[in-house]
Amino acid sequence: MIQKSRLHIPHPPARPGDKPDFSYLQISQPGEVMRPDVNTHAMDMADLAQSMVRVLKDNAKTTGPWNPHLEPEVLQVGLRHMMLTRAFDERMQRVQRQGKISFYVKCTGKKLSRSPRQWHYVRETCCSRPTGTRGCKLPVGASLWT
Repeated sequence: MIQKSRLHIPHPPARPGDKPDFSYLQISQPGEVMRPDVNTHAMDMADLAQSMVRVLKDNAKTTGPWNPHLEPEVLQVGLRHMMLTRAFDERMQRVQRQGKISFYVKCTGKKLSRSPRQWHYVRETCCSRPTGTRGCKLPVGASLWT
């Protein structure tokens, strides 16, 4: 007798072309999730792992304690640096796939999100080390090769 496979492949909630349903997500209102102090112990921030920090209202205006209060010009510079980092990563990933370099890790996710605030906070600490990431070095004009 042939045993039935125990492998379970779940049915996706939406297929390509279908309208997805996100009603199961618990999305907080803008400004609802409180921003902890920088000296707060990690255990006191555990609830943030289950929360969605929402900064933009439905009309695309920023609100709440997570709003960085940056000028539009500063935000545009931050976006430019993030896009530059992405373009650099795509090019380096292609070079790695061609076998011209042995190892490359893309700078996406949290590393890329550092870029907009880099100019104000960690210029000396991150960029002075040879291991500083591209998300740190590109915005402040530091050399990527040192």
